[in-house]
Amino acid sequence: MRVRLPASLLLPLSLVACDNSTQFSCSPGSEPCGTVCVPMGTCEDYLSAGGTPAVGGGGSGATGGITASGAAGPTGGVGASGAVGPTGGLPPQTGGVAPTGGAPVVKECPVRTGACSDTSTSKGSISEQYGRVRADVDVGENELVKQYMFTANWWNQYSGQTVTMDGLSLRIQGSASNGGSNTPAGFPAIYIGNYQGFATGCSNLPMQVSQITEIPTIFRTNVTGSSHDFNAAYDVWFTNDGRLLDSEKDTSPGAGGAYLMVWLYDPDGRQPVGGPTANGKTVSGVPGSWTVWTGGSPTVISYLSDTPRSELTFDLNDFIQDAVNNGYGLSNSQYLNIVFAGFEVWNGGDGNSIDQFCVDVR
Repeated sequence: MRVRLPASLLLPLSLVACDNSTQFSCSPGSEPCGTVCVPMGTCEDYLSAGGTPAVGGGGSGATGGITASGAAGPTGGVGASGAVGPTGGLPPQTGGVAPTGGAPVVKECPVRTGACSDTSTSKGSISEQYGRVRADVDVGENELVKQYMFTANWWNQYSGQTVTMDGLSLRIQGSASNGGSNTPAGFPAIYIGNYQGFATGCSNLPMQVSQITEIPTIFRTNVTGSSHDFNAAYDVWFTNDGRLLDSEKDTSPGAGGAYLMVWLYDPDGRQPVGGPTANGKTVSGVPGSWTVWTGGSPTVISYLSDTPRSELTFDLNDFIQDAVNNGYGLSNSQYLNIVFAGFEVWNGGDGNSIDQFCVDVR
């Protein structure tokens, strides 16, 4: 990945001549780079990221990387710390100019219709308690890169497991143990969105619930049945405003926020936060029947499949609208901020894999 410089770091020029030997000076601590001034030592990165070359008109990357720490979600959530690549943060809004000047080549986030179809050739692994690695989605030449984030997130207890990434698939190597408590050992997962400064490009998040039209998604695992001590679940975060969760203090959606979880199965002897609110419920557009649990603060709304599933292809917005319409704790004024999918592991989990994951907020 290449470093994308924030537009705020570009400094004004002081032109000295206007002939073929045009020169200009820059403020102390900055250097000339084509037709602009940039911080000292960053010209090459600026040009590589789509900045203005020596000839032609304007256009530059818009935002750069952010680093922060992780924290915990309703049943564990996402880590307490972890590394971030040098090019974190939001994607640039426009990218540079044509090589010989003239009209800028504007890049935009991918716009898709139909089923979610993201693919990736990214690979990586995390052999630590807390860590993150990004996957870049395959996109067209004039599209900005959409990204997913993989997290190890053994937030309760770590026993040396490794989480590997191959495209948009995740695999756990090594068994977890929670030491006999009722709390999961961790929640290795994939997500899109903005979480404690670890952002994924082109997620379209945060987005107000009232503005969402559809969220096609695919979650396919290698797990069958429910006779084990882990689940496969979505963990979806909502805030009461459109702020980014970019601070190490953002360990939950906060006051006025909520979580929505979708469990593909309910592992034997485990249960969600709160208590049962509805049994044998059907959700328009989603196959099967579901048991709904609610409780906690912020509110946790959990949909548990009555029939254990290893995979599910659906529109996540169908669950969101069902929760809004039934007064379970979501409202159209809240903002969808993050979509996680992974395994809440109390014990075991060696060999568990997410074979395919895809989510597109529209």
